[in-house]
Amino acid sequence: MSYRDKRWIVFTLLIIVLPQLTGKFIKNTNSINFDKSIRVASIQPNIHLSEKWQQGAQNDILTKILSQSNMELSSDKLSNPDLFIWPETSTISYLLKKEGKYNYSRVKNLLSNTETKLIAGMPHYEYKGNKRHHYNSVGYFNSSGVIKLYHKINLVPGAEYVPLSSYINSLDILNIGLGNFTHGDEFVLFNIKSYQFAAMICFESTFPSLSREFVRRGANILVYVVNDGWYETPPEPQQHASRIIYRAIETRRPVIRCANTGISMVVDQLGNIQHSIGLNKKGTIIADIYPSDKVTFYVKYGDIFIYLMIASIILLMFRSREYEEYV
Repeated sequence: MSYRDKRWIVFTLLIIVLPQLTGKFIKNTNSINFDKSIRVASIQPNIHLSEKWQQGAQNDILTKILSQSNMELSSDKLSNPDLFIWPETSTISYLLKKEGKYNYSRVKNLLSNTETKLIAGMPHYEYKGNKRHHYNSVGYFNSSGVIKLYHKINLVPGAEYVPLSSYINSLDILNIGLGNFTHGDEFVLFNIKSYQFAAMICFESTFPSLSREFVRRGANILVYVVNDGWYETPPEPQQHASRIIYRAIETRRPVIRCANTGISMVVDQLGNIQHSIGLNKKGTIIADIYPSDKVTFYVKYGDIFIYLMIASIILLMFRSREYEEYV
């Protein structure tokens, strides 16, 4: 066996064994601090997409979600959840506008006489100049009303916006999917007790860099509100849901995924699925979440390994070769 063959055998073994050893070491040196917790109630209403387009759907759908949420409230305020989480576009109506005034009051009534907060997916619009900008948003509510809004930063091309429409104004008239939304541009964090959390929307769970940025800015918990209602059978819902396991491990943050028709999940900061509700089922997850302030290598340095790999490939492509390597 030549020296070159031995070298490649050792190199191959390192590629296989080293990740296993480092992964085991990293897992064993991580732990969860159980001293402080936040109780969440994640609502999965299982409302079919066709129902959202029926006459009077706005009021009826909100009635169902309010009823399901109200079941988790009791006269004993200490046992109430700290945070309700509703799925993407769960409210449907423009709550903060005149046309949504009635349903806005119903949301506030749910939270009245409680310390419980609410994260809810909702459509929203604002005027900038003479132009109306639509957003796929998340609202953070208490009994007094909305506290903060987050507008989805990474929209789905073709479904939520027309690519290049921000540069070519005439493309605004196209409506390939749900509409032509405007990209959000703020990394909004919400406060719960003495912690901060980020609430992102659906497709955004597939972007490691987005979750990383929220954690860099102080997020102790990650929340994703989702509507995968157009996926009624496997494997797409399962594939999408599994993304949050990676986000939890990369950032060492507990993650809550609240989906309309499933799959809703709670994943701890070690990547373990603690609770889940299956596809096309109605249910509520009640869970105690343990916030984390750990700063991982990935949060601190990002995709540095990817850049090193690219640099290594480029260097190997242009390195000089001896005659023996070709024979």
